[in-house]
Amino acid sequence: MKRGLSAALAAVLGLLTAGPIAVQGAAFTSGNQLVEECSGQDDFPSGVCAGYVMGVADLMMSDGTVGGLAACLPPSVIPQQLMDVVTTYLAAHPEKRQYSAVGLVAAAFSVAFPC
Repeated sequence: MKRGLSAALAAVLGLLTAGPIAVQGAAFTSGNQLVEECSGQDDFPSGVCAGYVMGVADLMMSDGTVGGLAACLPPSVIPQQLMDVVTTYLAAHPEKRQYSAVGLVAAAFSVAFPC
């Protein structure tokens, strides 16, 4: 499980350090892939899902923006709440799932936690 979280965080950090183009363009992980990871058996998301969502959350909490999207995540937010926000957003926007998962997670956070 730690290996999965580390790999997911490394992928997120690699995408985000490439700049805003990586968020809007081609990416290692798409929204479709993230939906698969976050829709585990018995409604239990994989470690990749949690690692990916928490990686973007950590960046947004420290930097405030990802790919030009801003969110003000409260310090009291818990990981399950963040994953719920992302999975709800992805379920509500199937037309966007081909885009970069980083951008979609950031968009979900910016809608749920506006500044």
